[in-house]
Parts: sequence; structure tokens; C-alpha cells
Amino acid sequence: MASVGEASERGDRVQKKQDGHACSRFMEAEDKSIPDVIADLEAGEGLCDRHRKDCFIVHEVEERRTRIERDGEDFFVPHSLFAPWVDSRLFPVEEADSEDLPDWL
Repeated sequence: MASVGEASERGDRVQKKQDGHACSRFMEAEDKSIPDVIADLEAGEGLCDRHRKDCFIVHEVEERRTRIERDGEDFFVPHSLFAPWVDSRLFPVEEADSEDLPDWL
């Protein structure tokens, strides 16, 4: 359980954030740019998921999310979810076996 002093200190940090005088930890969170693994993607690039055998087309990388398409359906995926997915499971369509590719691609 937090002591009165600790609770007061946390309250001061929250107030500073609200007043526009953010602590350094808050500033670091705001300064983060688009993750490199996402920034390297190009519009029109095809990606395949190595576990689900799904494929996607990248349409747009925005400030906080990426717009992808699968079989005519658009998805807007936040970078916090998309970056680990791209890094661990998605690979370029060019590296896929042609029999694994869907007809719409």
C-alpha cells in the first residue's frame, strides 16, 4: 500500500502532465516514432502470416496505426500490436510458395 507521501508524489506527477509540464517518462512515450519494422513497409507490399497462412496488403502506414487489407476487407492495426506481429510472423509475399497464396492476391 502506498504511503501518503508516495500518493501525493504520484498526484503531483499527474498534475504536471495535465498542466503541460510532463515528466521525462511521459515525454519519452510521446516522442516514440513509428517502429522501424513498420516504417520499412511500403504501400502495396504483400505480407503473409507464417502460422495462419493469411496474406495482407499494406495500404498505409499512419502515425499510430497501419491500414492493411485482406481479401477486400480493411483493418486498422495499432503499431503496438502490428510491430511484434510483423517482426515475428509476417514475411514478404515474394518468399511464399505460390500454392500458399490466396486467389485474391
